[in-house]
Amino acid sequence: MGMTVVEKILSRAAGVCCLKAGDVVEPAVDVAMSHENAALVINQFKDIYKDTGIDARVFDPSKIVIIFDHRVPAVSSKTATNQKKIREFVAAQGISKFHDIRGDTGGICHQILPENGYVRPGDVVVGTDSHTTSHGALGAFAFGIGATEMASAWALGAALNVDVPPPIKVVVIGVFSPWVGPRAERPSGRSPQPGTVSNVISPQPMRTGATFSAANAGTVQRATTAATIRKPRVMRTFLMDVFSESLF
Repeated sequence: MGMTVVEKILSRAAGVCCLKAGDVVEPAVDVAMSHENAALVINQFKDIYKDTGIDARVFDPSKIVIIFDHRVPAVSSKTATNQKKIREFVAAQGISKFHDIRGDTGGICHQILPENGYVRPGDVVVGTDSHTTSHGALGAFAFGIGATEMASAWALGAALNVDVPPPIKVVVIGVFSPWVGPRAERPSGRSPQPGTVSNVISPQPMRTGATFSAANAGTVQRATTAATIRKPRVMRTFLMDVFSESLF
């Protein structure tokens, strides 16, 4: 079987040929997103450089996105102070992809990212938010991390100790709408009609309790049994990439 889309993405980002499920890599990060919890990330980031005599600078300001959306407007003096700290950090680091409370630039972080073209197919996206996996809908490998891991990403430009996830088998009964389909598809040898998906065979069963990003729907679901989407007539199966719980 050929490589899944996530194996291809991580191989590119890690500079390693032909990764497979179960490998552990440190892929380069294309997008690192935080919201108000960036205040905690800043503390961890500065601790990395404490007593080293090295100026604390992020690896690439153009790849960091900070969006105020969880506590808008500030709900307490502590929140207001943290937002002020973040604004000062953004200015000092030259981070241009900063979305403040202003209505003309602000919004929900997971809407701001695609609406502004920050996430592209094939990107490695990390965010200090559990819903970051939703950007798998855009063809990216996206997952949530904690403040310490994000501080490392700001410093090194890479995500640490990432397990290459295995694929799962999803059975779809029906016909997709135009432009809707899976990220990793294995053709059956026939040319599919527009809006349909070719038959595939998954080498591994779904792992009960795994968390995955549904690329065709842009949602995060809890998988306990084989996922099915039922419509009349045609039956198709395809591969969807698992984002294992070990990544969170």
